[in-house]
Amino acid sequence: MQNLTIPRLHVGDGWRAEALTLFPVWTESQSTHGLALGAGTVEIAERDGAPVVSELVVRNTGSKPALLLEGEMLEGGWQHRVLNTDLLLEPGDAYVADVSCVEHGRWSGGSTHVRSSRMSSGSVRAALRTDSGDRQHRVWERVSRFDQSFGVSPTSSLADHLDRVTHTSADVIGEIPRRPLSGQRGVIVALGGEPAWIELMPSTGALATRWRSLVEAAMLDAALSTSVSTRGQSARDFAAAVVRVPLQAAGSGGAGRAVAGERRALSARGIVRNDGALLHSLVMNTAHRELVLA
Repeated sequence: MQNLTIPRLHVGDGWRAEALTLFPVWTESQSTHGLALGAGTVEIAERDGAPVVSELVVRNTGSKPALLLEGEMLEGGWQHRVLNTDLLLEPGDAYVADVSCVEHGRWSGGSTHVRSSRMSSGSVRAALRTDSGDRQHRVWERVSRFDQSFGVSPTSSLADHLDRVTHTSADVIGEIPRRPLSGQRGVIVALGGEPAWIELMPSTGALATRWRSLVEAAMLDAALSTSVSTRGQSARDFAAAVVRVPLQAAGSGGAGRAVAGERRALSARGIVRNDGALLHSLVMNTAHRELVLA
């Protein structure tokens, strides 16, 4: 596979809610339609016999290819997990997915999970990019940070902290719209005056299915950041740097191919279809104070 880059980006005016500023992003690439995102078409279960913390079985029971995203919450089972990498599943496909635990205090329950359509916080998603031997510890550190700041969850569960954001988001939503703008394909998330990450989706419809969960996950990180707005020029400079990150093959992504790349303080991951179309990408500013892996 030839090296890829993220298509040219266009950044709109930001929307602010306290420490969080979101910037709408449009791309010059073709949209990809016909993918299933969100809950309802993928079954998630523990491994047969003895559950494994770092593995879950995912199966596409729908009629469309299913796109699962890095950092996506898989709630239930013996403990809540998040996906470590993007996956593309054709109808009928089953795959043993690499996951991380985001509920340190529980190891019991049923065998099945719910694909809730919720996303983990940016700080947790950044922890997924550490070496595999240290990844789980780093993820637990990030969830523990929320415990220390917002009150202890009975099972140290990221889902509990996201629940709290859901209950209070109407009070602090600020200027942020309830859905993406026409043609919008992505969003730059800025915390405390500095861009933290950019996420790009295959279509506006796909972004709409995840919009609320992306906003609420970002609000969880913003609650720990300084209440400062982010300049539009900072977001545009960030986008200009993102499109210069080279993407290379990085292993299997189910029916797709994983890609990854780094340039200076930017860490990019994503997934491409077999025809080379970039379906999803997440580029993180690894120098951001809310994402730095101490």
